[in-house]
Amino acid sequence: MWRLDLAGGAVSFPVSLLAVVLLLSGLFLYADGRKRYDLIDSAWGPGFAVIVVITLVFAEGEPTRQWLVTALTVVWGLRLGAHILVRNSGEGEDPRYQDILRRANGSPRLRMYRVHLIQAALMWVVPLPVRATRHRSAPFGVLDWVGTGVWMVGFAFEAVGDWQLSRFRSDPATRAP
Repeated sequence: MWRLDLAGGAVSFPVSLLAVVLLLSGLFLYADGRKRYDLIDSAWGPGFAVIVVITLVFAEGEPTRQWLVTALTVVWGLRLGAHILVRNSGEGEDPRYQDILRRANGSPRLRMYRVHLIQAALMWVVPLPVRATRHRSAPFGVLDWVGTGVWMVGFAFEAVGDWQLSRFRSDPATRAP
């Protein structure tokens, strides 16, 4: 179990878990009121930003690395969230969520809340490697620069790929008859 040791930073794990559950529960209430559950897709990237900012608050490792990892994750998460939000604006509810609602036994709302909680659990687990850097106290060095370069290449590929897909989808010539 995690210690509630602020100096050691172990408190960031339960605090970030609580923050993600509250964030996605609040998003569920908002989505349920609008009857549009695919908003969770737009919250996916920013949710990671929330987690790494909480981790930064309790970080104990090398500060340059802490700030860099946090900044890179926040930039990635906000770009992804904005892209999905813009892509989905003006569109109807995502068919995946319509299907989940249609197939729900019992309470469709409870089923959608479970979907949000599963997303919260995944959102909390996926950035564990990023959060592990909070304990690394070695000086900022070559591997940090290599990691930043790999991030930059991956970020560029993702952004260009999203842009290309948006252009392709908006071109009437590429639509099926």
